Parts: sequence; structure tokens; C-alpha cells
Amino acid sequence: MTNDGDHGDTVTAAWVGREIGVRYPPGRPHAFRFTDDPDENRRGLARPNLAVLLAYVGVVVVVSVDRGRPWALLGAGVPWTVLILCHLPGNIRGTRRGLARPAAMAAVPGRVVAVLKRAGTDGDGNTFTTLVPVVAFTTREDTAVLACCPTGLPDPGDARGRDVTVHYAPDDPAVLTVDPAAQLRAARLDFVLNAVALALGTCLVVAGALAL
Repeated sequence: MTNDGDHGDTVTAAWVGREIGVRYPPGRPHAFRFTDDPDENRRGLARPNLAVLLAYVGVVVVVSVDRGRPWALLGAGVPWTVLILCHLPGNIRGTRRGLARPAAMAAVPGRVVAVLKRAGTDGDGNTFTTLVPVVAFTTREDTAVLACCPTGLPDPGDARGRDVTVHYAPDDPAVLTVDPAAQLRAARLDFVLNAVALALGTCLVVAGALAL
């Protein structure tokens, strides 16, 4: 597809009739980008939010130098805790969906039809290769789907031609897995990480308050 630059978000699953978000500059539809969220950045708050964050960091640094370590603990702990509390309801809903999703998924036979190899370089200049299996399957609604396989497929390098069982969400075949147990573990891990992050922020606030 003709495009002036980067295509944007990766389309990890496709089938005939699927809607995909596209963003483009006014008057330049050929410079389009794929997006999972067409409303992303529509309000243009990225730069103001960054400016506020940088100003806040500066204030915390000045207060920490002038007043000592307790202020640094409060300066780090209070916004951290507020941020976690603001995102916690959404994270909890996401975790609940992740825990309930495997039981609601439909299971159909599929086949690994390709293995994509992506080469890259890390921050130290070392090259690495990522293997991404591509699975083809037909939903119970008779929709032919081609999708990048999520993690959970053993020995992906030799997976081409392998028959697999694909578990997918009936309302969105792009939500799929070949390892429901791994998805459950990931949902539980998200819950644990949220709890640890909230506990860390609370400890920073309490420690800073007690040290004042």
C-alpha cells in the first residue's frame, strides 16, 4: 500500500470485512497511518501534559535539595499513588476480563502458515531476531482469519505447518491465543503488579510523612 512513511500500528489480525482505524494529515490521505484508536491524540494534550510533568519534576528536585529527603519521598510517592489509584479501576476491569476471557473463548483448529523473522538492534548495538508465527483459522461464523500468533507457541522457529488449536473471542477474532493457561497467568500477574505498585506508592508517602 502506498504510504509516505511508517504505516503506524501493526495490524496483527485481518479478515474480509474487518474495520481498521486510519489517521492522516488534512489534505494528505496518502500519508496515512494505521491505528488501534482513531481518537488517539485528537485533543492534542500530549505536549501540555509533558510540560506539566517536566515542571513538576523540577519542583520536586528543588524542594528535595532545599528541604531534604522526606520531601523527595512525598514528592515521588504522592503522584505515584494518585496515578495508580486513577488507573486502578480500569486495570481491575481489564484483569477481570482477562480472567474471564478464556472460559468465553471458542476453540477451532488452525495451522501455522508462516513464521515472520524480524531483526533489530538493542541499545548496546547487539542484533537480535524475533520470530512471529502466523496462524490461519476459520471461525465458527465461517470467517477466514489470518493473524500473528501471540506468545505461547513452543519452538516457533520450526512451527510452520504445525496444526494448533486457536482460542478466540467470538465478538472479536483478533483477540486470540493458542495457550489459554498463559493468558490466565498474565492476567494474575497484572493484578499482582498493580497491588505491588500501589503498596510501593503508599509506603513512600507514609515514610516521607513520618520522616518530616
